[in-house]
Amino acid sequence: MLTGDDLDSESGRTWRLPIASAITLAFGGLLFVAVLAVGFVTWRANERNTLELMGDTAELYLDSLAGLTRQHQEDGRFQVEHLARLVRTGALDLDDEETLANVLAGSLAAGNQIHGIALVRADGTATRVGFVDDELISLRGNWSDRPEIQLLLENARNGTMIDSYFVVWAEDLAAPHVSTSIPLFGPDGSFQGAASAVIAITEISDFVASLASGEGRTFVLLGRDRVLAHADMESVASELTPDRPLPKPSDLGDDVLAAMWDKPVLDRTFQQIVFARNAKAHVIETGDEQHLFVYREAGTIGGEPMTVGVHLPLDEVIQPLHRLIGSGAVAVIILLVSIGLSILLGRALARPVRRLEASAEAVARLKLDEMPPLERSHLRELDAAQRTFAAMRTALGWFEIYVPRALVARLIKLGPSATHSEERQITVLFTDISGFTKLAERRSPEELAALLNEHFALLGSCVEAQEGTIDKYIGDSLMAFWGAPEAQPDHAARALRAAQDMAATVAEDNRKRQMRGEPPVQLRIGLHSGPAVVGNIGAPSRMNYTLIGDTVNVAQRLEALGKERGGNNGADVVLLASSDTLSAAQAMDIGENLGRLDLRGREDPVEVYRVGVGGTKPALEALEG
Repeated sequence: MLTGDDLDSESGRTWRLPIASAITLAFGGLLFVAVLAVGFVTWRANERNTLELMGDTAELYLDSLAGLTRQHQEDGRFQVEHLARLVRTGALDLDDEETLANVLAGSLAAGNQIHGIALVRADGTATRVGFVDDELISLRGNWSDRPEIQLLLENARNGTMIDSYFVVWAEDLAAPHVSTSIPLFGPDGSFQGAASAVIAITEISDFVASLASGEGRTFVLLGRDRVLAHADMESVASELTPDRPLPKPSDLGDDVLAAMWDKPVLDRTFQQIVFARNAKAHVIETGDEQHLFVYREAGTIGGEPMTVGVHLPLDEVIQPLHRLIGSGAVAVIILLVSIGLSILLGRALARPVRRLEASAEAVARLKLDEMPPLERSHLRELDAAQRTFAAMRTALGWFEIYVPRALVARLIKLGPSATHSEERQITVLFTDISGFTKLAERRSPEELAALLNEHFALLGSCVEAQEGTIDKYIGDSLMAFWGAPEAQPDHAARALRAAQDMAATVAEDNRKRQMRGEPPVQLRIGLHSGPAVVGNIGAPSRMNYTLIGDTVNVAQRLEALGKERGGNNGADVVLLASSDTLSAAQAMDIGENLGRLDLRGREDPVEVYRVGVGGTKPALEALEG
């Protein structure tokens, strides 16, 4: 790592490659490689066409699988919506049991895959029609005591059905089904109940199995480990129960599907190579074979994602690529080498530039402590720039000690016009340590400097928290102001909050000092608001952004007055503020009126308040808003 001092040193310097030469070599080499690769353009075009065709085929296959699977479910949805329309228009009387059963039976005829339709009235009584062993049955019963029916009616009544599709166990049919439900409302808008249609999962499985081709096996998963549709679903239908209405892949003997979510064989998914758009894909290894999964989400059932897909041996998929891969192996190697060299060279060139950029940004934000360390570069121009930049950082580090960084940052943000002298309404704060002479007598110069540095650091953080500007330190005193360089309509309230923060901070610090056996630091604070001239004031070689005027003098006199009118001499902090400040802050009731007092060097008296520093008065709490 380099500092400003050792970057100035000439020792240890080695030959640096000019950046122009480096760019020439880099682009010349890349051009040479590009010329050699021209012969493989045809091969790459053929490869792209082959892969895009495979991707288009996969996407079309999945879109068909997802669309037709959803169509099976929507057929049931269409029928219950038709029933809801009949009830809403008054065309169907729910108390006419015979007509109702006939309408439900007719709805079954509209879709072969619909196995049953149930209409549950608002009181929990239900009429249901369905096929059992190819025989149409019609039943009426009371389901009001079933928790799932109570929940269905409650959600239908309140319009809080999260998902219109869910898996249910149909007791009459003794099999799992996909159900779709819809609330029923009468012509007058009154709640009448809910209608549900069920589709046998075995029907969906038969349809999904019919789409398979070759060695591929299609499937539909609910969540990650429950099978909604599979070619072998019929083989386990008799083993399903209300507690386990859907099997897992292992129950079906499909070991490949059971391993679907295992760690992929490849670091990147096969989708990145072949498939794009909506399809997802990855390869897993089972036994001695690798299998490709191609899948996508196709909506939800019961709030869980439904995934449709197919898995097949990887060799079956990549056969069209074998010839392309074999004939283009050399081209791929050259291409990879070229890309690798380009990346390495690009990073080598960009790394020092990025460091310089980060350093420049830190300087622009006056955050010198965030500047990254600079390293020597083998490129002559970059090495010289880094040496110069490191030297500049060292110089700016010294300027930062003596120049208020926050003030400079604000002036940079506001522009040159912010330094023009003008009259502003501002609030000035002065602080002073009571009995500082006694504190100084007991300490060495180093100890005294450490005490003041720690003290000013505490007070300065309070000023900065309220976006104030520290003007100067005068011995053991601090001067700060609000209302410039930015316009701050609430400058008085900000100054009051800063003063209260100082009081709390000093009190906390004194508790720590007492625990260490050290005497407390007692502070006087003066606040005054009014007009002052603000801007650059000084000689051309030494300018200060400061303010002058009677407002500054009054604030200083109020701080000094705290020695006489501070009340309890043992208090950690005495805060005196003029009525102008409290009035501007709309906090006249947080202080004790000491009357109109004469201040040294001023003809007109000033109305002075002694402000409590406990922070418990309601008006002070309003300041926090």
